[in-house]
Amino acid sequence: MPSRGLGNTGSDATGLQSQRPAWLQQPQWSLYLARIDGKPAAAATLFIHDRVGHLADAATAPSFRGRGLQQALLDLASPMRTCKVPT
Repeated sequence: MPSRGLGNTGSDATGLQSQRPAWLQQPQWSLYLARIDGKPAAAATLFIHDRVGHLADAATAPSFRGRGLQQALLDLASPMRTCKVPT
């Protein structure tokens, strides 16, 4: 989903998808997925280390944009609320 939402297709999208299972096994990483009517609509990943969070790969499928899905994913990323904000 993130690779398609970012406009990646073909081998780029396949490469990103093949890497995902390895890092999802690590406790610092979380994947958030929003579905509408059972279809993947938006996704984002969150990495947290020493209370510093990095939200990455946020993407929304074009047909689902403008519905607040990324905000909903941020709201679900409750660990993010305990992170320091780098300055």
